[in-house]
Amino acid sequence: MSHIQGIIQAGGKGTRLHPITLEIPKPLLTIGRRPILQHLVDLYRKNGVGTIHVIVNHDDLPLFERWEEEYKNGDIQFVVEETRLGTWGGIRKYLGHLDSTFLVSNGDELKDMDIALLLDTHKKKGAKVTLATVEVENPGNYGVVESNPDGIIHTYRYRPQNPASNFIMAGIYAAEPSLFAYEPNEKDGFISFEEDILPLVINDKALYECQAPGRWNDCGTFERYEQAIYDWTGKTKL
Repeated sequence: MSHIQGIIQAGGKGTRLHPITLEIPKPLLTIGRRPILQHLVDLYRKNGVGTIHVIVNHDDLPLFERWEEEYKNGDIQFVVEETRLGTWGGIRKYLGHLDSTFLVSNGDELKDMDIALLLDTHKKKGAKVTLATVEVENPGNYGVVESNPDGIIHTYRYRPQNPASNFIMAGIYAAEPSLFAYEPNEKDGFISFEEDILPLVINDKALYECQAPGRWNDCGTFERYEQAIYDWTGKTKL
């Protein structure tokens, strides 16, 4: 799997965790005394991913360089955004040269999922994009997917009032370079994968779901970050 390249989105503002994230980017917050970002790199590495591209904002680059200096992860390439370009704009602008299947993960979630199954499903289905999904009790807080028996996703809705499914996008997906051929509406290079790209792939019936087993925690709010610490360290609340 060494030809597979990985991307980690680590350039967000983390506004729901202010003021902490005014000092340190959310992907560098620790769980079990390891940065969230390091957990994601470890996940990629144990699944044989080669080069890992980490998309960061230029203001935060020194902090990420300090992380890389400490952990010495090997083939890490920083992609530095001068302005935030959304969950697809930066990938399209700086990594549009990728010519084989690649993985993309959000940088603010903890995951220990079956990446091999995700990639195998992606290949067997001949998909342009295959989303790893996870079942949760509160799907209305996330991006909910609905698929047919063949795994083709026909509907994606973000934070729906009446979710038709408990399966949500788990913030990691496999994709093909053909995705770069889409030319969605953009504003100054800002493109959202969820809002601008997924509808186009759904329209082409090329978006698939993989209900990947494993652990998953969102760390986007104080409450969820706290819960992730307890879930991943095995510690209990006092």
